[in-house]
Amino acid sequence: MIDEDIIEESDNKKAKFSLKVWKQLWPYVKEYKRSFLVIIALTVIMAGVDVVYPLLQAYIMDNFVIPRVSGGIWYFAAVYAAFIVLQTFLFAVGLRICIKMEMGVSLLLRDAMFKKYQELPVGWYGDKSVGYLVAKTMSDTERIASMAAWQFFEFTWSVIYIVGIVMPIFILSVKMGLVLLVLIPLSIIISILFSRRLLKMNRGVRKANSKAVGALNEGITGAKTSKTLVIEPLLTKEYAGLRDNLYKKSNRFNRLNSLYSATLVTFGLSGMAFIMALGGAEFLDGALSLGSIAALLTYAMNVMWPVMALAAGVTAVTANQANAERVLSVLNETAAVRDTPEVLEKYGDAYNPKRENWEQMRGDVEFVNVSFRYPNSNTWILKNFNLKIPAGTSLALVGETGAGKTTIVNLLCRFYEPQSGQILIDGIDYRERSLAWLAANTGYVLQSPHLFSGTIMSNIKYGKPKATDDEAIAAAELVYCGPIAQKLEKGWHAEAGECGDKLSTGEKQLISFARAVLADPKIFILDEATSSIDTETEFMLQKALSKMLKNRTSVLIAHRLSTIKNADMILLIEEGKPVESGTHKELISAKGKYFELYAKLSELEVSEKVLA
Repeated sequence: MIDEDIIEESDNKKAKFSLKVWKQLWPYVKEYKRSFLVIIALTVIMAGVDVVYPLLQAYIMDNFVIPRVSGGIWYFAAVYAAFIVLQTFLFAVGLRICIKMEMGVSLLLRDAMFKKYQELPVGWYGDKSVGYLVAKTMSDTERIASMAAWQFFEFTWSVIYIVGIVMPIFILSVKMGLVLLVLIPLSIIISILFSRRLLKMNRGVRKANSKAVGALNEGITGAKTSKTLVIEPLLTKEYAGLRDNLYKKSNRFNRLNSLYSATLVTFGLSGMAFIMALGGAEFLDGALSLGSIAALLTYAMNVMWPVMALAAGVTAVTANQANAERVLSVLNETAAVRDTPEVLEKYGDAYNPKRENWEQMRGDVEFVNVSFRYPNSNTWILKNFNLKIPAGTSLALVGETGAGKTTIVNLLCRFYEPQSGQILIDGIDYRERSLAWLAANTGYVLQSPHLFSGTIMSNIKYGKPKATDDEAIAAAELVYCGPIAQKLEKGWHAEAGECGDKLSTGEKQLISFARAVLADPKIFILDEATSSIDTETEFMLQKALSKMLKNRTSVLIAHRLSTIKNADMILLIEEGKPVESGTHKELISAKGKYFELYAKLSELEVSEKVLA
């Protein structure tokens, strides 16, 4: 599916536990450092009470139960009950804080990832699956947040409890204390051995989950296509294969995790049996009281839980490192197209633009010896390409599919940057100005426009968020969007649906035109933007375009003759090289390759009209 998967898999086979990975996530967790301090305070008190319990029980047994004395026992019973109430209260407070931390850390990570997605250039998304990115953003962040909250709570309590019981155990029995000092490290060693294998297996589970989520996403978003192609059984089979792979890998991980838990329990019970035998021998020798034996057995039984919690914490950290690595693979991504620190200092970025420093754009565009190839490709799309587009000129790019038309547009919009050469805007290399400045002055209408969930009005206003309704409607009326609103019950405030699914492709294109018009850019780019509009609407739209494009630089990629003929300049491209250029009349008179292409397009349009 994705080259990224192959890279990730090869990296993960070599990867080991790394503290550096978790240090990079600390900024998102330290926002809740007060909660961490409160949890530490709570766990100190709770662990202290847990340490005192067995000693209190031993005292009651030796001084009240065995000698059958009842005087004063109720005071100890009241203290015991108070401890229970205190523990219950502290545990409830701890749960509330952990829930808050889990939700908060998860939201911070997701916000950071969403912001990063907005900052990354269009080219970065070329080989990424939507489902794969959604899995990273939702599932992985949730696991990390859960570990940060709950595992920290349990881990802190475990450490304090284990340290706290050492002294009472040694006071009661030195031999028991020595057994404990052997038991705990051995349990930790077992945990480390298992955790290495669990880490590797969890990476496989996460990758399998991402592929399954990706297939699920594609199955939903591509439902119309799959039904028209009648490939539902094929997609179902493919998804079943990915689901089964996830099921098998998850099962293997869970089996190993179960074996790990069972091994620890068996080891702990064996240790407890040894302690019982040793304690019984000391009791018979008179070295221990019955209450002391009861306390030691309680410690022996209870010590396995914090040991398992410690092991679970170690396992969680190592197993969830795969999730942390996947999240950081996005957060640490360096955009191939980005502004230099000097440019950011002067012009700001999309989040904090320094508009007072933005120069007014005229719209002169020039490609100077531009050479470009797409990432991970050895094929040059453009080689020493030169092109001048004077301000206010409309340029039509024509040529066969793959000739390089869209590449020229992508470079002009700075979705990518050339490997060599310059692209000048108003005589200045556009890398000396900010991405936000260029985007704010560029209007791009695609062949397959994207509408956001929300109303038609809100979608139009994305072109200029602070615009009034009247301004948005005026822009929409200019490109003949009126009939769209008139046929809907709520008019301009009707819901467009997810990705604009409640509207036809042609209607979505008209709304995207309105959005671009409202933005009032200096450079207009139309990439097959009229391809899904009927002939009658296109005729009206052409009249609107003549107004829209007046005094604006525009680049048109189109196959429709009406769009091509009205351009101020036409450039025919073959294999990334300009072959012919001029006005429509000049190129027709020359009777070269453009003449041949125009003849083919004329025949095609006549055929389409006949069929219609």
